[in-house]
Amino acid sequence: MSDQVPTELRLEFEQLIVQLFNENLTASEDARLMEIVESSPELRQLYVDQILSDTLLQWTYADCSEAAAELIPDFVFEEPVELAQRQTLVSANQEFRRWFGPVVSIAALLAIACCAVFLWPTGNKHPSTPDLVSGSPPPAVVAMLIDSEDAVWADSIGELKYGMSFREGERLALDSGLVRLAFECGAGVTLKGPAILELSSAWKAVLHRGKLAAVVPEDARGFTVLTPDMKIVDLGTKFGAEVDSTGQAKVQVYEGEVTVRSRKAPAAEEALLLSSKVRSHYSQSPADFTDIHLASVDSSDVVSLPSLEQLQLVRTGQYPPAIQSMPLSEALSRLGASATADRRPNFSRAWLAEDFSPFQHADSDQAGLHPWIVDGKFARVTVLDTPLHWQSISGDPYVIEMDGRDPAFPSLCNRLETRLPGRISQDFYFSFLGRYQGLDPNDFFALWFDNSLDVGVSHSAKPNAGIRFGDYFARIKLDHQDTRPVLGNDVRFFLVGRVRKSNQGKFNLLELWIDPDVKSIGPPDLQVSLPPDQGAESLSTLGFRMGKDTEPQDKLWIDRLLVDFSLQNVL
Repeated sequence: MSDQVPTELRLEFEQLIVQLFNENLTASEDARLMEIVESSPELRQLYVDQILSDTLLQWTYADCSEAAAELIPDFVFEEPVELAQRQTLVSANQEFRRWFGPVVSIAALLAIACCAVFLWPTGNKHPSTPDLVSGSPPPAVVAMLIDSEDAVWADSIGELKYGMSFREGERLALDSGLVRLAFECGAGVTLKGPAILELSSAWKAVLHRGKLAAVVPEDARGFTVLTPDMKIVDLGTKFGAEVDSTGQAKVQVYEGEVTVRSRKAPAAEEALLLSSKVRSHYSQSPADFTDIHLASVDSSDVVSLPSLEQLQLVRTGQYPPAIQSMPLSEALSRLGASATADRRPNFSRAWLAEDFSPFQHADSDQAGLHPWIVDGKFARVTVLDTPLHWQSISGDPYVIEMDGRDPAFPSLCNRLETRLPGRISQDFYFSFLGRYQGLDPNDFFALWFDNSLDVGVSHSAKPNAGIRFGDYFARIKLDHQDTRPVLGNDVRFFLVGRVRKSNQGKFNLLELWIDPDVKSIGPPDLQVSLPPDQGAESLSTLGFRMGKDTEPQDKLWIDRLLVDFSLQNVL
């Protein structure tokens, strides 16, 4: 008769058995497996059946290497193999020698099985298996970094690289920003700082503080998150968890179901079932039933999870996908010259002037040239039949073309970036011609100014101008912005901006003109500012970024990018 093993306990047992047969079981997981087996006669019998079956399979498919062959008795090779079975008489002695080994092996296995079932110890202790090899192996790899957004770690973890591995027992202390992880079991997790996450195994993590959200495909069903007091077991779902500074936790199910129980409760006690359709929230604090949000920067998603495409790519062993960063000169060499493009020497006297033409970059002694870095997989130089233009302002046929985001790739899509010819420490102007084709209400692109070109940086805390969620926008810092609606899904525009310093020497004001009258420019359409003591003292990099929610087929074309300290030189 079944002892009615709880669903989550059975799932944990099955996960540990898989880890055991894959030889990935850690000491702590081995102890937990023995504890589970001792707690249930049904699982004890199942454990013995699994061990017996696995042992028989290993015996059947024995190693046939030269080293193993030395251990095989001579009688195995006494007669060659025949295609047809021969009718022969053999002596009793010979027959006995042929069958003695296999019979004894099977009998021994059956004896072990019987002893395991009927003589299993009832105490909490079990003898440990001695190490066959001296020295302890390194902890198992349990998770991989697949993505990040403005992550600031409490402790240095070295150079941040997508695809870097984390091992069992590691603690991730995140001061701010987001990181996305793929666990070896197949689950994906987003962690939002400030947070501390301990990686217990490929199937389990402990959230000591902060917020996380998990997406769990069917193959990873049973993925478990512990908090100081609670145990959350996934049943195939998307869920979030949050732990405050006192250790109090809450859970929200976005899709599917999870079970929640106290970590101090007996294993046989029925767990609380949470469902996105019936009861989706649980909180240790009766007054706190607010939603758990982990929003990505410049994304309309309130819960930003690893994409299924990212998790699938991780399972194939091909993450991170190849990123083809290259100098702009290489991108231009792939294009070749166009017979329709006229050379325009000295098209601008601006401090920084870029028209993305091979003619400009052929003049190596031209002032203002700088080493652009292009995301070669999703950005390229191309030729338009009709150049971008606004009133008397016109580009040439050469433009930089940028694609939207492929969901298998990291969420921050910096397509084009460079270090400026020098550090800017005074008020300046910028302008560029652009066209966005395929614009949706949740799309985003921006020109940004900053002081870094690091991986996983959104540059959202510095001056930005572009299109965000159906609006032209200007911001000097995240959540400090001004907007004006965009009309249509195929928009052409000419943007002019000015970044100004306060009397305390900080870049704290951004003004933006949208399609201005170039002969008589009026007041700015958008203006945003910070207090005089906030903002960067200088700026040394710029770039263009596409948003997380853009589609691969989206196209952004940019031409005639100018930066100068005079308004007339950017018109």
